Amino acid sequence: MDVEVAAADESGEAITALFDWLRHEDELRGRVRMRQAAPREDEMGSPWDALTVAVSGGGALTVLLASIGTWLRTRRSDVKLDLAIGKNSLSLDSKRIKADPESLRLLIEAAVKAMHEEDQDAAG
Repeated sequence: MDVEVAAADESGEAITALFDWLRHEDELRGRVRMRQAAPREDEMGSPWDALTVAVSGGGALTVLLASIGTWLRTRRSDVKLDLAIGKNSLSLDSKRIKADPESLRLLIEAAVKAMHEEDQDAAG
């Protein structure tokens, strides 16, 4: 299963920085791919707009979310990320993560539960 991560940042800087951060996680090495938006009619190219992370089990998903949480806490500016896990989605905000670290643990639990439900739906 893949997790797609997108940022509200149109420049692509947040996604590029997050990609660089995640590719150094041993558990995620080789699982993270960048996605580039289709260029508009008046553009020669476009910035990276999202990244995709292959997670085969709850362990990799937990590592991914914990790493994103740590990355968000290190940001000086406000960063908002949207994650899609199968049919489920989560929004992460650096302000919220900094103000309430417990919220990340709850999001990780919800994401792992959603992934397991998605696996059961696919099998059943």
